[in-house]
Amino acid sequence: MKTQWLLLLLFVFFFSYCHLATAEEKNLPLTEALLTMDDQDVLKALEQAVTENKTDRVFAIVTEIRKRWKTNPAIGDMVLEEIDNKTKNEAYRLILLNELVTPQGAMRMAEKRLMAPGQQDDYQKKMVKMLAARLEDTSDSSAIRGETAINLGVVDKSTNTVRVLAQALKDTDDEVSSRAAFGLKLVGDKEAAPDLLARLKELRITLINNQTLSGG
Repeated sequence: MKTQWLLLLLFVFFFSYCHLATAEEKNLPLTEALLTMDDQDVLKALEQAVTENKTDRVFAIVTEIRKRWKTNPAIGDMVLEEIDNKTKNEAYRLILLNELVTPQGAMRMAEKRLMAPGQQDDYQKKMVKMLAARLEDTSDSSAIRGETAINLGVVDKSTNTVRVLAQALKDTDDEVSSRAAFGLKLVGDKEAAPDLLARLKELRITLINNQTLSGG
C-alpha cells in the first residue's frame, strides 16, 4: 500500500496529441504552448501526461494551473468536478486533490478581489461537500480517501466535518483511518479527542505488532 501511495505521488506531472503535434511543429517550448490552451484543455492535457507518466510535462502543467487559479475562480470548480469523477485516472485525481491546499495550509482559490460576494463561501462549501463524499465512498481508492481526510481537516472545522472524520477513524483501511486521525488533529475538536486517542492507540499497537512479526 505504501509503495502504491509513493508511486502515485511521483506522478505529480499534458498535452493532448494534437496540441503536442502543434507545439512540435512550431518548435514551441511547452510553457508557451500551454498559453494557447483554454482551462479545460489544460486539465485534459494534465490527465494525459499523468496517464503517460510524462513527469516533466505534469510539473509544467501543474505550475500553469496554479498561475491561472489565482485569477480565475472557475478553475477551482473544474478541479473539484475532476476529483469527484471516479472515471478519471486515479493518479490524476490525486494530483488535483493535493492542489486544493497550498503548502502553507490554506485553501487554494482565486484572489478574493476577483471573486463575487459570497463566491468564496460557496466554493468552500462545494469543496467540503465533495471531499466528504469522497471520504465516505468506500469504493474509492485508499489514496484518494486518505488525502481527502487530511484536506477536510485543513479547509473545514465544522461539526459535520468532525462527524465525517470521526466515522472514518473506524475504517478498516489503516491508511484511511490513520489519515482521518491526522485530519481530526488538524480540526482540533475537543469532543473528538477520546475517539482520536483510542484510534491512535490502536494504530500504535498495530505498528508494534507488525514490527515484532517482521523482526524489526
